[in-house]
Amino acid sequence: MCTAICYGGLAGRTLDLEFSFGEEVIISPRGFAREYVCLGRLEQKNAILGTALWHSGVPMYYDGMSERGLYMAALNFPGYAVYRERIEGKKNLASGELIPYILGSSQTLDEAKMLLSEINITPDGISGLPSTPMHWLLTDGKRAIVAEPREEEMILTENPHGVLTNSPNIEYQMTKLADFAHISPTNPQNSLTNGTKIPTYSRGMGGLGLPGDFSSCSRFVKAAFLTSHTSEIGSIIPQNKEKSENVYEKIPQINQKPIQNTTNKRISAFFHIAEQISVPYGTVLTDEGRAVYTVYTSCADLERGVYYLTTYSCRTPHAVALTPSRAAATAPIRFPHPTRELIAEL
Repeated sequence: MCTAICYGGLAGRTLDLEFSFGEEVIISPRGFAREYVCLGRLEQKNAILGTALWHSGVPMYYDGMSERGLYMAALNFPGYAVYRERIEGKKNLASGELIPYILGSSQTLDEAKMLLSEINITPDGISGLPSTPMHWLLTDGKRAIVAEPREEEMILTENPHGVLTNSPNIEYQMTKLADFAHISPTNPQNSLTNGTKIPTYSRGMGGLGLPGDFSSCSRFVKAAFLTSHTSEIGSIIPQNKEKSENVYEKIPQINQKPIQNTTNKRISAFFHIAEQISVPYGTVLTDEGRAVYTVYTSCADLERGVYYLTTYSCRTPHAVALTPSRAAATAPIRFPHPTRELIAEL
């Protein structure tokens, strides 16, 4: 259970599992070399920053961004991912190797797309870790594509919605959106009765029917709606303020201090979206009775090269910047995930 989203030049994901594996934020610098299962030893052309499990001397990225402004996230794809044995003439990679290979090699999204078309995902594990069925979201902040290893080949799909969850495949998820095309942030217009006025009793009734459960299809629909309609605070100007029903607008807002920093507004908006698709501990249980929860949420600013992160135990965003000196470091740089809630006392 995971959700990846793109929003206003930002990209990130939630990781929803039964437990943490001890993930860290890790920078692998330019020139960092890893031993690929089939391709042998290769060096990264680009530095990568993201969340990974440090295993056998290399980061196993769950999601990350490159210094070239590309972002990639791996999401669970059970029942649909098809990994094939090594194919001659293809670049054969284990599933856990795809993110560092693509982000470490590509300068642009089109170049990444070309590389993906040449790749075959094999069933190989990495240094004792089992192979996991995956599909991937890749974006440059303007366009997004989904890569899915399916029976015939690696299927690459342009994704104008910029969101991805888990199984089933991306075509089904995007087709499912048609069932919710009527959802709106405004109150609905009456088409139920002919000429009879039906008063609305609440704001937000245009969203009736928007899924609220944690299934993959519901999270896809909700994420698509939220990324399409969420705005930075203060950016929406009422068109008919003189007709407003809000009594509080008649009170002078003497102490109201608007947020000035535009970047912070976007980051805040992103995390508000992610909160709506995150999983509180105990609300989803496996068949064995283990609780699934949102272990971490990431948000990558692809233009500024900053990776923001919250965890279940610490909802205060922590930022790690991919600075020139870090991108050129001689060894990977590791930052532990925050695990303590920061509560300010006033």
